[in-house]
Amino acid sequence: MDKLRDIFARVLSLATEKVSDETSPRVCPTWDSFNHLLLVVAIEKEMEVKFTVIDVRRMNSFKDVREIILRKKTEG
Repeated sequence: MDKLRDIFARVLSLATEKVSDETSPRVCPTWDSFNHLLLVVAIEKEMEVKFTVIDVRRMNSFKDVREIILRKKTEG
């Protein structure tokens, strides 16, 4: 999931090594509502996945996003 980590780092203006499972809006001041939408768009485009509204609402941390993507990739 290095690609996902790179997307997070770029969109949230973080060093790649600072992106961890604990990265969330609570600990990352740059993860606001606007950047949340930018994350969704960038991830969909660059990782070739499509998120539902429910998926987007459940994206509360890097770990959540990674798990959603893994689930989608295994579902087909």
